[in-house]
Amino acid sequence: MGNSSTTVHAACVQYQARVEASVEAYQETIERFAGMARERHAELLVLPEGMGLLLAAPLLTGTRSRLARAAASAADPRRPLKDRARGLLARPLAGILRADYAAALMEWLENPDNLGRLEETYVQMYAKLARRYQLVIVAGTCPHPATPPLALHSTYVFGPDGALLGRQDQTHILRPRWRGHAPGNNLAVIRTPAGNIGVLIGEDILFPETARALAGAGADILVHLAAVHEAEIAHAMHIAFQARIIENELYGIECFLVGHIPWRRERQEAHGIGTSCIAGPAPITGRVDGIIAGMGSAVEGLLIGELDLEQLHAWWEQSPGSLRQAVRPEIYRAVALPVRRPAPAAAEAETAPRPDRIPEAPEPAPHEALEKEEPGTPVPAEEDWKAIVDETASDEEIVRSALEALAKEQDEWERRRDIWD
Repeated sequence: MGNSSTTVHAACVQYQARVEASVEAYQETIERFAGMARERHAELLVLPEGMGLLLAAPLLTGTRSRLARAAASAADPRRPLKDRARGLLARPLAGILRADYAAALMEWLENPDNLGRLEETYVQMYAKLARRYQLVIVAGTCPHPATPPLALHSTYVFGPDGALLGRQDQTHILRPRWRGHAPGNNLAVIRTPAGNIGVLIGEDILFPETARALAGAGADILVHLAAVHEAEIAHAMHIAFQARIIENELYGIECFLVGHIPWRRERQEAHGIGTSCIAGPAPITGRVDGIIAGMGSAVEGLLIGELDLEQLHAWWEQSPGSLRQAVRPEIYRAVALPVRRPAPAAAEAETAPRPDRIPEAPEPAPHEALEKEEPGTPVPAEEDWKAIVDETASDEEIVRSALEALAKEQDEWERRRDIWD
């Protein structure tokens, strides 16, 4: 067993998405949760899908990208009033310039150099946090460069000494997160001082074979990371997560991103939903639903749960009520139905070496790239709008600009009303 103690205190962050202006601001927020987890004696900290994409925000360069970032910040009710006012002012100009944050991010991710810079920043930051707070950290997800123009969607697990213990790629994609988003071809159990961890990202949880493969490779804890804004998908994922815990008799941590999801282009105001939880087999937890700790709504918060790995292993090996005592693998050989049509091989995707790798599946076809936007309308002179994203602007300047903009908007509304009348 990969853990040094039989009882693990696990912390799950239901994180509210933020478009930060700096890497330092992003790190401060993560450090706050790491500190809270450590104060509550946690050894394991889990963050949701999308943490790498949120880290990309302050790395975007150029005035147009800064304008888009400022406009996106208006959707975050936790931002200071000054920042939200600046964001509201930036929105009309962002529309004229077609300076859409999601579009700017997707374009930025197409550059392999940017992907490399993002991954390097992400790995260095979370390695430092794991070492500083003496935690095993499942650090959400981040794009991982593969053969250009493809990129994998991966989670990274760090040990309390800051070492990278393993990487797990998303293996099933129903909706690409970016152009060139490709599936990985391997599942692996990552051995840590807090137990043997198997991670599923997004839609992976909807495929029972994924969790069964991880359970068979020795997982104690199943982690599911998600960022969704459709109620039916969030509900399906939660039900599937509970089913994977029951049928494989594992502890589980399901971690959702909430709040405004700035990279979702199909809906301008997409808000992450889902309620995170820490769960385990009902006979071990003593709860009918197996839920050890859970969020009651889609708000930011920290969950703490105690996972008794020794008790879990004893249940597997000694209890006549354990499903593992009655499992019959000889009749499950053909469980993976051949429902997929043949497809050309995808470009080779790099995968990190890791222990207990499950045999590779056939290479799937890459998802087709999303359509690029048409060229934008002519832009006004830069000096007319650059001040909107000038982060050194005073509160008085922002308020005065906001009032002037509102007055012009009111005059335009009155003019149009007179025409309609």
